[in-house]
Formats: sequence, C-alpha cells, structure tokens
Amino acid sequence: MNQSDTASGKTGNSDSAEAVDLSSRVAACVSAWDLELGPEEFTLSINYARPALRSGHELVVLKLSPPDSVEYHRELTMLDAYGGHGSVRVLERDSALGAVLLERLLPGSPLTEFFPHNDDRANGIAAQVLEQLWQCPPPPGLPDPLNWAEALLRPERLPLDVIAKGPLDRARQCYTELATSGDEKVLLHGDLHHGNILSSQRGWIAIDPKGLVGERAFDLGALLRNPAPALIRTPGARALLSRRIDQMSEQLGLDRSRVRSWAYSQAVLSACWAVEDDDPGWVAYALACAELLAP
Repeated sequence: MNQSDTASGKTGNSDSAEAVDLSSRVAACVSAWDLELGPEEFTLSINYARPALRSGHELVVLKLSPPDSVEYHRELTMLDAYGGHGSVRVLERDSALGAVLLERLLPGSPLTEFFPHNDDRANGIAAQVLEQLWQCPPPPGLPDPLNWAEALLRPERLPLDVIAKGPLDRARQCYTELATSGDEKVLLHGDLHHGNILSSQRGWIAIDPKGLVGERAFDLGALLRNPAPALIRTPGARALLSRRIDQMSEQLGLDRSRVRSWAYSQAVLSACWAVEDDDPGWVAYALACAELLAP
C-alpha cells in the first residue's frame, strides 16, 4: 500500500470528538499489536490508514473504519474469502475497534503508473488479478447487483433534474435487464480500479474490496471509468475504452456487449451515488464516462 491506493477526500477525523475517539482506538491498536507508527497517514475517503512497523521488524498497515459500518465488516468478509489469493492479507483484526492490520505491499505502486502510455499493459494486469479473485468461493450474505443499485433503481431517492431523465431511464432499464438475465454467481470485488491494484513482493495485488455476488462482466465497470479524472481528458478516450473492452473481453472470455452495458449503467449508478453524497464534480465525471461507454 502507498499513498495513492485510494481516492482522496475526507479522512473521517476532522470533527474533534471523532478525532479523540480515533486517537484512542489507534492507541489501543498500537499497544495490542506492538506497533510503531509511520510519520504520515495515507489519504483515504472515510477511513484511517497508516504504515507501521510491528514488533520492530514487520512492515504493516493499520486501517481503521467506523466499527459499526457495513463496509468494514464486508471488507473483512471479502479478504477472508480471498485468503491472500490475489488480494492483500489480513494479519490482525479487532471488530470492536473497527481495526484491521494488513500486510504492507511493496513497492505499492498503483496500476495508474501505466496510464495512458501503456494502457494495454494495465488491462492485462487487471485481467490477471480478476481471474485470481473470481476463483474464490463466495461467502454467504453478500448482496447481488440488484441490492447494490438502489440509488439508481429507486427514482424517489434522487433530487429531480440533477441527472437527465433520458440517461437515467436508459441506465435503469439496462441495469435491470443485465441483473435479471445473468446466471453467474461468482465473488466480485466491486471496485477494482487502477488505484486498487498495487505492485507488491507477491506480484500485483487487489485491495479495498466492496463485495457482491454476480456475473464476471460486472467487475470491469470500475476499471473502465478510471483513472479519474485523467481518463476523460485523454485524447481519443472513446476509442481507448472500446479497445479496453475488446482486449479484456477476449482475455477473460466475456461477452463484449454485456461488459459495455454493465460499465455504462454502473457509470450512471456512480453519478447517482455522487448526487446522494452532494459531489457535483463526480456527478459530471461519471456522466461523462457514461456518455463514452453508451452501448
């Protein structure tokens, strides 16, 4: 892991009361796991993560999330299911603290290092990581794509006129048709983009799984709309995405039309999530990606 492993944003400890709680949880982990913390935190959206040394010699990463968050427990479920097979390994955990100790991935460079000059290489690496992750049996209790997409499929959740009715209706129809016609039930990462695939001493490794069960073509959606925001600023972005779809569909044995349709409808879903998070910049970005990916 390095500082480029996730999207930038709030660290979740800006409020003074939350900062006190975080400080006490970090101190408890340092004591329990014999940690010496590194000088800088990683930049995360809602979680805390920091490099550390365990017992004076082992390089690790301490990550803390809200203890009651669904995402924290689902990430642990996913990492346990992977067992280090194509993913980062869990070394310790404390659910009461919302804490997990992860192996440190070195050198920890993200897949973005290949963009845009060697996009084919990045695609090939991502496909190899996906092939490893998909081999792991799904644990019980994970959502399917329909459960995943309430922000898109329930129009009453969105403010009116933020996203044009045409793309919204088209994406809803497309997503529903895909989710009800596929019969694959594999373990899906759910957010495997360039920043969540890191170089390591064990090869290229996935981090930060979200976790759901469905067809394999679903799992290419996040990769196809990344890296952000560089993707949509790249000359010939539409042709680049078509090339990605062709290359990865062939390498992974997937139906090109379903890959593109999943990516399109997920881009609109991402815009819906951004509306709920009051992030107009990401709304615009996700919709620009959807336009490039439209079947």
